[in-house]
Amino acid sequence: MQGMLCLHAALLGSLLVVVGSGPSRALPAATPVTPELVQAAEKEGSVNFYTSVDVEVAERVKKAFEAKYPRIKVAVERNGAQRQFQRLAQEYASRIFNADVVNSADAAHFVVWKRQGWLAAFVPEDVARHYASEHVDPDGLFATWKGSLL
Repeated sequence: MQGMLCLHAALLGSLLVVVGSGPSRALPAATPVTPELVQAAEKEGSVNFYTSVDVEVAERVKKAFEAKYPRIKVAVERNGAQRQFQRLAQEYASRIFNADVVNSADAAHFVVWKRQGWLAAFVPEDVARHYASEHVDPDGLFATWKGSLL
């Protein structure tokens, strides 16, 4: 399960990039998207993307990913952050591992998931290149995609 999580995170994560101010501390090594990685993902054939981002944004990410990797389909599972958090807890409790890539509007979720050992380390090359280090978990388990002030 974690191998496929890494595989899909590598590919989808390569598309979820914003420009930061540059790293100020060392990040875990980036994982390049190699032909072997793409071939293994194509063999799997699909990515389950659990997200709380707006549907329109999630669909744009899906379309961009599928345009870059046409042999891999993305299933967008969009829900509110809290419902998504509960769903993942229920799935893990039942030993169901459907989510390949997860995006949540609540950063605390990633702290909990890290503590529970549910995240696989992965730093996309673009994250290593463009993100400020304070926006990437020191163990490479998650990175900030967007932030908002309410």
